[in-house]
Amino acid sequence: RLAKLAAECLESTGTENAMSQEEVLAFLNGNGGRQEILNALDALERLGVHGIPKFIIEGTTIIDGAAHSDTFVPIFREIEKRGYIEGGAVFRDILGIGDDVLKRGSHTRE
Repeated sequence: RLAKLAAECLESTGTENAMSQEEVLAFLNGNGGRQEILNALDALERLGVHGIPKFIIEGTTIIDGAAHSDTFVPIFREIEKRGYIEGGAVFRDILGIGDDVLKRGSHTRE
């Protein structure tokens, strides 16, 4: 059921060459992405993240997912005032995320 749902969600985004249900199932049953996940877990361990949800801002500031918005506002205001983000995307290299995705965002079709 998970493979079917994932394939339907991918198809509904309009993504070209979206994986079929069979391809999703093969991926979930295989080792594809395993090393990337292990590397991501290692990175989280080094950051001291042992539970979820967490927000990692600028690669160093870690905030519990249940934090109140008052915790986030000063952080984002400082970034806004500064005009740029210090640090980088923690999982960019680990997961092979390219500059194009970082610049446009991961949830757009462009």
